[in-house]
Parts: sequence; C-alpha cells; structure tokens
Amino acid sequence: MRGKLNILVLAVMVVVLAMFGTSGFLLFQGIAKFSASEKKARKLLREITRYYEKSNPFPVPPNVERKQENAEKLETWYSQLTDELRKGEVGAVEGSPSKFMSLLTKTRNVLVAKAKKSDIKLAGSDEFAFGFGEYLAEKSNLPDKPAVPDLSRDLVVIYEISKALMEAKATSIEDIRRGDPPAKRKRPKPGSRPRPKPGKPKPGELTDTEKPEKLSLYTKRKFTFVFTCRERALLQVLNAVSKHKMYMEISSVELKRTAPDVVEPAKVEKLSSEETAAGVSAAPTASLLTGPQARPDARIVSGPGVETPMRVSLEIHVYRFGREATDEKS
Repeated sequence: MRGKLNILVLAVMVVVLAMFGTSGFLLFQGIAKFSASEKKARKLLREITRYYEKSNPFPVPPNVERKQENAEKLETWYSQLTDELRKGEVGAVEGSPSKFMSLLTKTRNVLVAKAKKSDIKLAGSDEFAFGFGEYLAEKSNLPDKPAVPDLSRDLVVIYEISKALMEAKATSIEDIRRGDPPAKRKRPKPGSRPRPKPGKPKPGELTDTEKPEKLSLYTKRKFTFVFTCRERALLQVLNAVSKHKMYMEISSVELKRTAPDVVEPAKVEKLSSEETAAGVSAAPTASLLTGPQARPDARIVSGPGVETPMRVSLEIHVYRFGREATDEKS
C-alpha cells in the first residue's frame, strides 16, 4: 500500500515539475517577445518625435512671433505690389445690366460711325456687334448682374483696340471674339466607362471647400481680332497695343495674304512703227515696255504701290492683378 502511495506521489511530482518547466519556457518566450516589442515601441516613438520636431520648426514662442511678423510683412508687400500693378488695369464701368446695355449700344454706334468715317468695312455693316452678338441680337436677354463688371471691362478693351484699328486705316474688320471658343463635348466611345460627374470627389480626395486656397497674382482674358490691312497699318496697330496703358500682351499674330506678293508687269497696247507711219488703223498689239519708255506704273511689280491688304488674326491677352476686382473706372 505504501509503495503505491509513493508511486502516486512521484507521478504527481513529475507532472508538477513538467508543468513548471512548460510555464517557465512559455514565460521566457513571453519576456523575450515583450522585450522585442518594447524596443520596437521605443524606436517608433523616436521616429514620431523626430517627424513632429521636423514639421514644427518654430516651437519657441519668440520664433513663432517672428514668423508671424514676417508673414504680415509679406502680405503687406504683396498688397502693395498688386496695388501698383492695378494702376494699368481695366476697371469695371457699369454694374447694372440695363445701364450696361445702354453703354454697349452707344459704344457700338460710336465705333460704327468711326468706321464709316475711316472707310473701314465692317462684316455685316451696321449689324456688326464687336464681339457682343449674344446681347445685341433681336429678342436677346439682359446679361446677368454678376457678369456685368467683366462685360464692361471687355467693352473697354474692344473699344480701345477697335479705335487703334480705325486710326491705323485698316481695310476691314471681320470678326472680334472674347475669350476662348466653347469646348465641344466628345461623345463617349461604345463600351467606355462614363466619367464621374464634376463636384463629386473620388474616395480620399479633398472637396473644393477642403482644399487650401490658391493665391494667384494675376488672371488674363483673351481677345481675338480678325481684320484686313496693309503692312504699315499692321505695324501701327502693334505699336499702339504695345505702348497702351492697359496691361496687354500680343500672344500671337497670324497673317494670310489675299493676293500674290508680286504682280505681272502691266501690258501696253501699241501699233507697229510701219502701221503708224502709213496711218493704217489696225488692231493694236500688246507688249511689255521696259526701260525709260515704259510708264512708272507699268514697271511696278511689287511694293507699297501694288500692295494688297492681308488678313490678320491678332490674339491679345489682357491682364488683371490680385483676387479682388477694382471698381475704378478706366
């Protein structure tokens, strides 16, 4: 009986020792993993601290105050710069739709009268709209009130350039366009995925209200003038645009000739010497006279004397500075 009890006690002790050994082994593994995790945590903490210090280079209050002072100076200098640049900017003339339409009609009539006085042909004669066809057409609606200031600025620019064309004695004014032509919508190809509608951001993309505000120094407006003139008149127009008080840039000039640059010499009809001596009235023959015996107009084949007007497409960019529009009249 005692022997069985000893065997039982021995078995229990072996089991307990095995349990202690297993627990010790597991505890040792746990301590090793904890030590590795602690080292990793400390490393990550150091990296986070380094990133934070890098993104916040002015944690000291005096440096923060200096940074704010510098920002205020920069804003002041920026404001002074835009104020100086706006001195040559086209200002809004009218803010009321009805007053703008009255001004537009009056300005169009003045330009039509100037064109007649300068013998300049207008496409469509008295119906030429000088780029405002959508407002001068029959049964057209008044412009929206928010658009009136920009329309009045466009009217000032078109008046100034049109006046320069008339003073330069251009031959004709064919077309005037404001801004870029409306883009044509492309039809989706069969089987292609439709594009997301504008205004709905993609997942993870910032909305327009969440995006940081961009500070633009200037904006520009494009104008295109299509007209015909001779070389001297074109140079006069380009000089007038370049030295104008408004901030304008000639972005492109396209020239297209309407006739050959060199014409054939004039042909002179004359009788032969024998027929002239005999007094015979015969059909005259056409020949080219050269040298002193030819008339001056018969010898001219190129140059200003026989120059024909060329078709010009002049593209101009007019600049405005700063985010806020000035209300001063030009």
